[in-house]
Amino acid sequence: MIGPEGIKIEEEKVKRVLDWLTLKGVKDVQKFLELANYYHWFMKDFTVIARPLYDLEKTSVSSTRLR
Repeated sequence: MIGPEGIKIEEEKVKRVLDWLTLKGVKDVQKFLELANYYHWFMKDFTVIARPLYDLEKTSVSSTRLR
């Protein structure tokens, strides 16, 4: 959120990430990555941290399409 004090994190979105349940499928991974990506500018090495989830998403989607 941009305000008079500069760019700030929206506490509700941070709470949603922290309270996220275990990811059980491709759709869960996609939803989590969408939300987490919103804050990638504020997270050092976000792409390095998130790479395994993006790889998992690609692998799962590819194997689902092959079936």
